[in-house]
Amino acid sequence: MANRIGVDIGGTFTDLVIESSGLPSRVGKTLSTPADLVQGVLKAVEIAGAELDDTELFVHGTTAGINSVLERRGARVALITTMGFKDVYMIGRGHRTDMYDLRYRKPPPLLGRNAIFEIEERLAADGSIILEINEGSLGAVADAIKFEKFESVAVSLLHSYVNPEHELYVRKYLQEHLNTIPVVLSHEVAPEWREYERTSTTVTSAYITPIVRDYLHRLTTELDNRGLTVPVHITQSNGGAMSARQAANQAVLTLFSGPVGGVVGGREVGRAI
Repeated sequence: MANRIGVDIGGTFTDLVIESSGLPSRVGKTLSTPADLVQGVLKAVEIAGAELDDTELFVHGTTAGINSVLERRGARVALITTMGFKDVYMIGRGHRTDMYDLRYRKPPPLLGRNAIFEIEERLAADGSIILEINEGSLGAVADAIKFEKFESVAVSLLHSYVNPEHELYVRKYLQEHLNTIPVVLSHEVAPEWREYERTSTTVTSAYITPIVRDYLHRLTTELDNRGLTVPVHITQSNGGAMSARQAANQAVLTLFSGPVGGVVGGREVGRAI
């Protein structure tokens, strides 16, 4: 009688559903706990009487990432990019929701221009190396990031989606010199051409990574302590699922983790009727 458990955190309620072979479904519903979302999940587990030690699947939809973006309470992010491309993120695209609105203002970016750092390096469009990384410039950037006490680092180097060698080197260097600060690489988050889209996605991921990582670490630890032996899975923005470990390293993929559950659930109800 292995359980399959699904948990979703909403703005008002945290809901849990348990499916067991040959038994009616059980539910647990409790008020969400914005100050500490983990407590709401644990309370729902308790109310539903979930046997965590007899569970084969635990799937969770979380709003930790999207809430931190909407409320603008993410980490202080430093962006590292190729020399000469400092303003890619700030310029963005020229798309406007209303072309003739003279009062239109672009949404404020997640970081200021003073949080963008350039390093000397360059790849060609085919991924071949034009200029090796200047370790002196990288060292100066690392010192500045440490001095300014940034909480997360986004790395988006030119053409890294073709050849990630330089981005991987930057992460290795920063991990050796900045200890535990999360470093998010663009080729792992959004391996595609168009520099603004790749950079902005990487910045968003770095912005929410410390919050999502801390939340998932505390949640998995508490569930493990209560007998859960299988990995916790997190719903992705595309409706699929991934391990909590992957979610902690690619936090931007959880951005619509909570809302997408309703879409997937609605689709299944439609199929059933």
